Amino acid sequence: MQNLKLLLSGLLVLMLFSCSSNTDHLSIDLIPFQTKKDGKISLMKLNGEIVLSDEFNDGSKIFSSEGIILETKSDKVNYYRINDKKLTQITLEKNYEAGTPFFNGFALVRDEDGRLSFIEKSGKEAISLASISGINIVRAGIVSDGLIKVKSSEGYWGFIDTKGEIVIKPEYVMVENFVNGKARVKTDQGKVLVIDKNNKALFTGKEDFYYFPVNGNDEMVFFDKASKDKYAGLLTLKGEVVIKDAKYKYIRHMNGSDFLVVTNEDGLWGVVNKKREYVGELRAKFNQAPIILKDGFAVADDKKIKFYDKSGKLSRQVEGYGNAISIDGEHLIAETNKKKSVQILNSKGEELLQDNIYPSSDTWMNLFYKSRFINQLADFENQLSLESTYFDFETNFKAIFANTRQTGIWGITNASNVLVVEKAFNDLKARSSVKKATVKADRSLNYSYLFYAEKDPDTLTQVGEDAATAALEGSTPAVDPSSSAAADSTATVVLPDVPKNVEPQVKDPYPFIGLYEREHKLASVHIGDITISATAYFSDYVKTETYGLIQDPIFKETHTGLTGYELNPIAQLKSINISYSLDDYDMNKKFAEKMISELGKMGWKEESAGNLVNTKTGNRISVSYGQVNFYFN
Repeated sequence: MQNLKLLLSGLLVLMLFSCSSNTDHLSIDLIPFQTKKDGKISLMKLNGEIVLSDEFNDGSKIFSSEGIILETKSDKVNYYRINDKKLTQITLEKNYEAGTPFFNGFALVRDEDGRLSFIEKSGKEAISLASISGINIVRAGIVSDGLIKVKSSEGYWGFIDTKGEIVIKPEYVMVENFVNGKARVKTDQGKVLVIDKNNKALFTGKEDFYYFPVNGNDEMVFFDKASKDKYAGLLTLKGEVVIKDAKYKYIRHMNGSDFLVVTNEDGLWGVVNKKREYVGELRAKFNQAPIILKDGFAVADDKKIKFYDKSGKLSRQVEGYGNAISIDGEHLIAETNKKKSVQILNSKGEELLQDNIYPSSDTWMNLFYKSRFINQLADFENQLSLESTYFDFETNFKAIFANTRQTGIWGITNASNVLVVEKAFNDLKARSSVKKATVKADRSLNYSYLFYAEKDPDTLTQVGEDAATAALEGSTPAVDPSSSAAADSTATVVLPDVPKNVEPQVKDPYPFIGLYEREHKLASVHIGDITISATAYFSDYVKTETYGLIQDPIFKETHTGLTGYELNPIAQLKSINISYSLDDYDMNKKFAEKMISELGKMGWKEESAGNLVNTKTGNRISVSYGQVNFYFN
């Protein structure tokens, strides 16, 4: 058998080294590999049997789950199944630029317009996520335990079912996937809760405590942030402490298992049973965390992989391997001591490949190192999500840029003075009937494996802050008579005296225009999905001062002084810079590309990337991601 180079790029790398929240191990169908450098990608079973040879081009990211193979390359995803040892592509209803593997019969995808949806294994679209019950969805996770976490355009998370109906309305700032009918969530007051599918709180965390995911026994690892020693503890959802946070530095709990992997004060790993007794020979003596398998244990120790039965008795050891990680609870990927190749071992310690697999990237070594410290229950599935990048281009383009003409934009030409520019910009806002829609600055996943229960920010307001705010608002703050501030005379807020009814001698009819400036900034406005601001640039100062003879009101003497302000008649408009934001790089990119296309239809010729000219007037437009510059000839 030829030496094999395991393909460990992108999605597969993460999948191999993060375990799902539903199980202790990541169950994958097939492993992608290459038989030569930069060669095509093949697929093999966990026992080393090759099922497909040289099927995918180098550079594709391959992941197989639930009998469906996901291929991701550049801005397109494809799904396949294997029939009679032949690869068959699943026919999709449209092109998708991003997608996840299949989980619970569904895959989350994003089409070329940025819309999110779920597809079935047939390739048919099953759930559209554009808007559900009037809620705009800007990010979604995968199907887990029959529910899907979704984020609204207001920045809050909730859950829908596989029928596309709201089960728990978006109201949380952080959530995780449901597993076994439960999920951790965090409120905007900083509270950490464990809820059921009816949104009933089963557990409320204490302030300043960190909480790990709930295991299959309805238990959570926790530790007190304020504690100096940072010991981990274990408690039930009823709040009963199973293990006090005074013995183990770290606790790794496994779904569906009564065993715990723990570390002592010296940082050495071991395994304890339900009675919190060390299991056989698996005392706290290992530098690496033992792996709980379906029929025993495995641990990398002293340049070998040691296998133990359920009683903790050593049953076999395999020389030459320094690290190992579980794939599915029955197979391990073991790294050689020289860190240049790996082998697949079964739970009996038998090598399944005739020749070792040769990885090519340092990423492999980094992930092996990190895998010794991450929790085996950690949550690749919680990290799997897609962001919607959809926006209504036609509506937004028409609202802002559709009235671009050969001679100018918004009715503005090179002959327009600053007042015309200001009026045109205000008219643009007034004319727009487009309501603010789906864009929200925070479309991020903002997920953390550890949920930290914070103090309610509403209770943190200090008296000093109240006083400062009151001073700015021109009122006297209320002070608690029992507080130290009440007894301290320095807590009194003294507001400065302001002269009343004092009128300036010279009125400025253009206070919104800067003095002796060649540019004029216009206020930002939100139209449709886009926030825009603009700056007009002129050939000379826009506003100047005027001087003349004035009479002193007291001594009646006449002298030369400031008499007023005027617009400079020779200041000619040279260019307008328009900044726009859709709060997302990909959306800004798509908008710019479509805008160039539309301007081309309106008679503008693209001379180079993003630079257009009107051959009749000589005016120019440059378009980039987030910027449009209109240059007058």
